Amino acid sequence: MGVLFAVFAVGTSIGPWVGGSLVTNTTWRWVFYLNIPIGSVGLVLLIAFLQVSYKQEFMLMEKLKRVNFVGNAVLMASVVSILFAVTYGGTRFSWSSARIVSPFVLGGLGMVAFHAYEGSRYYIEPTIP
Repeated sequence: MGVLFAVFAVGTSIGPWVGGSLVTNTTWRWVFYLNIPIGSVGLVLLIAFLQVSYKQEFMLMEKLKRVNFVGNAVLMASVVSILFAVTYGGTRFSWSSARIVSPFVLGGLGMVAFHAYEGSRYYIEPTIP
C-alpha cells in the first residue's frame, strides 16, 4: 500500500508540472502522445504479470446472464443526468433553473434506486456488491 500511495503522490505532484511545461513549450497534443509509450509498457507488464484465476468454461449466454443490465442502465442514466446538471449549471442555465434542478433530482433518485436494487436480494450478482 505504501508503494502504491507513493507512486500516486509522485504522479499527483509532478504530473501537472510536467504537463504544464510540455504544453507551454509544445502543443497540447503531446500530452496525449506521451501516454502512448507509457500505456504500452503498462499494458505489456499487465499482460505479463497479472495472474487472475477465473472460470473459463462459461459459455457466452451464461456470461450475459451474469450482467446486470437493469442496474447498469439505471446507473448510467443517473450519472449522465447528474453530469448534465453539473456541466450546464451556472454556465448555460442558472443553478436554480428547472433544467438544472430536475436532472439533479432525477439523478439522485436514480442513484438511490440503483443502490436499493443492488442491495436487494432480487439480483444475485450485482454490479457493485
